[in-house]
Amino acid sequence: MYKVEIVTDSLQDQAIMRRRMMDEERKRRFFNPKIRVLGNDVQTLEEQIKMKKELQALDKQREMEMATTQDQNLITAAAIVDKLTAEAARVRRVQLGELNQFRLTKQTFDNRREFHLNDPHAIRKDAPPRATPDGSGCPVSGLQAFQGEDLKERNRLALQREQMRVWTMEQTAEKERKKREDEEQKRKEAEYQSAVLQEMEAQRRADDDARARRAREDQEMNKRLADDKRKREQSAKSQELAQNSREIEGWLRGEFLTESAVADPDVEGPHHIRIDMFKGMNDEKRRQVREFQQQQRIESEMRRQHSLREQQEWAQYSKVQMHVTAVMEEAERRKGADIAARIAEENAKKAAEDRLRRQQDRQAYFSNRPTDAFFAQFNNTPR
Repeated sequence: MYKVEIVTDSLQDQAIMRRRMMDEERKRRFFNPKIRVLGNDVQTLEEQIKMKKELQALDKQREMEMATTQDQNLITAAAIVDKLTAEAARVRRVQLGELNQFRLTKQTFDNRREFHLNDPHAIRKDAPPRATPDGSGCPVSGLQAFQGEDLKERNRLALQREQMRVWTMEQTAEKERKKREDEEQKRKEAEYQSAVLQEMEAQRRADDDARARRAREDQEMNKRLADDKRKREQSAKSQELAQNSREIEGWLRGEFLTESAVADPDVEGPHHIRIDMFKGMNDEKRRQVREFQQQQRIESEMRRQHSLREQQEWAQYSKVQMHVTAVMEEAERRKGADIAARIAEENAKKAAEDRLRRQQDRQAYFSNRPTDAFFAQFNNTPR
């Protein structure tokens, strides 16, 4: 029977997209210093736990519904199959009973057409040769039968006509019976097909209902997720606006842009300064920076020249290697040509030697004709 189709691709795709969205939101929370907090985000964790429990409950309910629907469909299909099997067995038993009854009543030994040829009591049942009204007065010692005379022609023809009539009626009855059986078989097949189609239609409707219910649940879940996402985005946007406002206010009211006079920013040594109190570099530091930049430019130019020389050397090396490879390939080719020529010469010598050997064999083995002495050595002993 047909089973309910479970579409897993869409559910897996939705689960993957949901996990990706959660990962993206988590990444934004972790890498944004404005909203990042130390420790655990209890509110987010509680929302994730709540969403996970809802998804688990929804999946469990869906699995229970699908299992119940499948069990009901299997039970219904098994009942229909058992009923149809029992009906087919009953029809088969009835047909076998009718066949056996027909064999017992109609197909007996004495009802065969050739029974008169195999009748064990044929001689006992046989009448005298002249057993007709015309020859009833013939004595026993008289002539009873003549060659070419057929005394039973009339009875035989009547019996043959009766047999033909009975055989025709039997054939007609047999055809009618077969026709009724065929019609009954077609009717049962049509009923069986109708039952199967009805069951398939019911199964299809159940599948459509299950798909529609699953689609509604997915739609509600997506709507709930969309509402949660919209609320989170609104909350994040409001937090970002508040933080931007505080940051702008800090920049406007802070000491960095107001150029307020403070103590020496060099509080922990010549290389440690306070960024919020830094007012710029003096001439000495600018000169040091320019010298350092000039040194970096010189080193960069030296590295570039070194790299260029390496490239040129590598190109020269590659060119030499290509030339050496070409020379070696040419030498290998010439060596191969020499080897091929030597092999061809050796093959030609071997071919000539083979021809000479075959000619000698023909002259030595096939030109020697046997003489009488050769044949005289056979059949000289009893063994």
